[in-house]
Amino acid sequence: MPALVWRADVRGPQPAIVTLHGGGHDKSVVGRATATRVVSAGVTLVSVDLYLHGEHFDDAASSLGVSYETLLEIVAHTAHDLEGVFEDLDSDPAIKRGAVAVRGESLGAYAALTALGLGVPFCAGLSVGGAADYELTMAHALGAAGSSADVIRDAQGRLRARIREFDPLYRTEQIAPRPIMMVHGASDEAVPIDAHRALYDALAPHYAAAPDDCLFLTHAGGHNAPAAVNDLAWEWLIRRLLAM
Repeated sequence: MPALVWRADVRGPQPAIVTLHGGGHDKSVVGRATATRVVSAGVTLVSVDLYLHGEHFDDAASSLGVSYETLLEIVAHTAHDLEGVFEDLDSDPAIKRGAVAVRGESLGAYAALTALGLGVPFCAGLSVGGAADYELTMAHALGAAGSSADVIRDAQGRLRARIREFDPLYRTEQIAPRPIMMVHGASDEAVPIDAHRALYDALAPHYAAAPDDCLFLTHAGGHNAPAAVNDLAWEWLIRRLLAM
């Protein structure tokens, strides 16, 4: 995957965070303040392009139109490509073994959660404005675009088998017991909060003995988390990573 990498100036192997941007952006969206925050803590930061974003294209890309089916392909393709990203970092002598986390926002959070559900062995995850339950998010997106209930039901039926192959809602046992935080705005109109909370509700029983490892943080805003909430989420992930 095309990537930008910031390495901390520390001795010995260091932890790493792989971060994924939202839809319509690319790996360069990471700002100086974010990169400085991570590397100053002694952590390598890796920002990658989602499939069909930035420089992440292949021969099949030209045949994909604008549809929710393409969004699902972006998520699944990116999640599978993250296996290679993890393997590259895991084999890098400058990276601490067992200390590579994944973070995503919006569409990138969908991909991060999907990768965790597929068993990509990141040690922790952070999802900001993401979701699982892709039948629900598809219904929300199609409804917002003006599709009728019949059209939505047809699309759900047609794509149900494909969705079940990678929707993290049905792969909670692959995610637990790794530490995970999910962040969502109560007024988010782009991604329904219920589709994110559904994953938390499905995960929570797996964390009964370690409730601090599965967190759902709600704020009063919309799809973009306030700066204070973003700061809190980054600090949580960095702190958990450094403790490993």
